[in-house]
Amino acid sequence: MRVEHEGISIFLRRKHFRNLWLGSVISGFGSELGAAAVLWMVLDTTHSLDAVGLISLCKGVPAAIVNPFAGVLGDRFSRPRLMVVGNVLLALIYGGIAGMSHVGAHWIWMSFVLLACSSVVSPLTSTGRSQLIAELLPVEERTAANFFDDVYLHITWSSDQQLQGCP
Repeated sequence: MRVEHEGISIFLRRKHFRNLWLGSVISGFGSELGAAAVLWMVLDTTHSLDAVGLISLCKGVPAAIVNPFAGVLGDRFSRPRLMVVGNVLLALIYGGIAGMSHVGAHWIWMSFVLLACSSVVSPLTSTGRSQLIAELLPVEERTAANFFDDVYLHITWSSDQQLQGCP
């Protein structure tokens, strides 16, 4: 029995869409892995659920504030360039957290600051992805591509919960 889905065929036929999707999945996994690692590091260092809750707050509040402005940036500047800049900044931020942990400098306050910075930068990596898909694909393929692109969100969100130990 052969099952075909238009989103998969677009993924296979359209190189630029495939690269965008794969890059988004890799970036999403990296961000979720980094956030989960910080949560575990803070819990291991402080043994405080309050500190873990504060880390989650430091990640969520800045993202909620910055998201609307990221859309404006996406309208004014090149979306692919914003996505690249955002991903490079995220790599540097999470690299800083990893480096800090590697040398044994478990400065909890620095983890809060760096995670808040990552949540400010993170919207740059996703803003305008649907508009970019609209630029990459003809009108008749956009619905299936947007559906297939939405799968990326569910993959990274579910990986986040598994990494953090949720059922």
